[in-house]
Amino acid sequence: MSDARADFLARAERGGMVPVLREVVLDGDTPLGAFVKVARPPFAFLLESVVGGERWARYTFLGTEPREVWRYRGRAVERWTKTTGWRAAGETEDPIGHLAQRMRALPAAPVPGLPRFTGGAVGYLGYDLVRTVERLPRPPADTLDLPDAVMMIADTLVILDNLFGRAIVVANVEVPPRAGPAERLRLYDAAEARLDATSRRSPCATACLPSPPSRATRATHSSATSRACSNTWPRATSFKRCCRAARRSAAPSTPCSCIATSAP
Repeated sequence: MSDARADFLARAERGGMVPVLREVVLDGDTPLGAFVKVARPPFAFLLESVVGGERWARYTFLGTEPREVWRYRGRAVERWTKTTGWRAAGETEDPIGHLAQRMRALPAAPVPGLPRFTGGAVGYLGYDLVRTVERLPRPPADTLDLPDAVMMIADTLVILDNLFGRAIVVANVEVPPRAGPAERLRLYDAAEARLDATSRRSPCATACLPSPPSRATRATHSSATSRACSNTWPRATSFKRCCRAARRSAAPSTPCSCIATSAP
């Protein structure tokens, strides 16, 4: 059995986004049923992938309570956090570049055995955002009054492993590059508290080892894992479409739920 605390301290020596993991056994819930248990307003997502357009892939990703949310409308940029709500955050001519710059500031510490997506940007990019990279004719009248893009920065999520009937609960921790041992231990304890809160809502019956799958398991299923998701923290991102976009002035109790299905 690996020592989760020691593993974290070793990975956190160089700083960056460092995941703390907890593996649990699933009960009989469907992914959608699990999503209902995990989700908390005002933001949540469920990501499914399919292989060849017909076959469900190995992993389902559930996330809620993001560390921050970015909203783009024209040149205006807004940022949401749980403590401040929506606040103006400047202007940009390049929303995609602005988001990529934010994600590059959060380099991920690699953990063997996990799927490629363990947190990052989830949301939608509106069709007309192409006008920021191409010169096109004047756009039609805006009759929907929706943002051009809304992106959650998810740092806590539940990864459902549909092959083995288990879940990996992930709490990503932003560790300063020169954090000392005491600071890293404090961050680890805070991440464990987040795991406790998320695990109590997860569709899990029994807690298991707080470690990633074994090397043998990784070798056997590496092909399925590589197809499951093609996104990582440093690449800024899992750009998925929301079935319900965030309204500009959504009530705090109204969730912005993203349920997306995509072919890898």
